[in-house]
Amino acid sequence: MNRLLSGLRWQGERGFAMLTGRWKTLRHSTISPTRIGDVVAAALHLTHFEYRYLSEAR
Repeated sequence: MNRLLSGLRWQGERGFAMLTGRWKTLRHSTISPTRIGDVVAAALHLTHFEYRYLSEAR
């Protein structure tokens, strides 16, 4: 059970690190906790779009 949880946790931690490293807005946000989900979802979509674009260009 512990291995399963740590296997799932690393994906979330890596995703959060990738988003906060790429989007400085997420590091210093003063938005309410109920609205931050929308901002994170938008950043995630933009990041996926960017990575897909970069991988096709190579």
